[in-house]
Amino acid sequence: MSYLYGQGYSIVTAPFRLGLNHQQIAEEIHSDRAKVFETLKPVHQDLPRFWIGHSLGCKYIVLLESTGEGDFKSFLLEDQPSILLAPDVSNTYDAVKIGVIAKYLDDIGQGVNPDRAKLAAMLAASNRFNLTAIVSFELDDVAGNQAQSAEAPDFSDVALISEIIESKPSRTLLKAELADCKHLEPVGLQVVKSDGSLALVDLDLADGFLEPVRDRLLEPKVVELLSQLQLKLAGLKK
Repeated sequence: MSYLYGQGYSIVTAPFRLGLNHQQIAEEIHSDRAKVFETLKPVHQDLPRFWIGHSLGCKYIVLLESTGEGDFKSFLLEDQPSILLAPDVSNTYDAVKIGVIAKYLDDIGQGVNPDRAKLAAMLAASNRFNLTAIVSFELDDVAGNQAQSAEAPDFSDVALISEIIESKPSRTLLKAELADCKHLEPVGLQVVKSDGSLALVDLDLADGFLEPVRDRLLEPKVVELLSQLQLKLAGLKK
């Protein structure tokens, strides 16, 4: 976020509660964000708006752009491009981790809603998602990567979402995959080293405890994708 701000983007973030009703949480996130933009009128009224999510946050963005399939009311995002960083769809077991409890919650209808299968159906039925980009990580053992089949037992949410979005000729998807990176690549604490340079205390120790910001590939790639999405949005509005 610091990097994006330094490139001239304004950043709006809002905390959200944890829970299993992902549909409701997604709607609450949208409501909180709408309140922020209401206070900023008319200063930012005509500026393009983008969504960027990581892991489970990507699922909330996908839900907000879905078009009313199943129990979901209606899509809430229009002409607002999104970048999904290592999207994790998440079923009840992913949230609870204790199989018998996860099964019980699903059996009584209190598990994750929507689950992976339902979200996949919503994506497949939708004609939207033509302003979407996905950034995946080669060594991601949570969301998977582009090379893994979405049909495999150790499924890849990255591959699943990519394949469904690209299944309709009317939709195109921007994709990038970073080599030698794991699921938590976006997460870290920026610090100033003794020589004045910026570094990241990175949770992915494969990069070393202090990773020089100048060596990172993720942030420049996100800025590149934002520029491409903005051009694509401008083209669609002509």
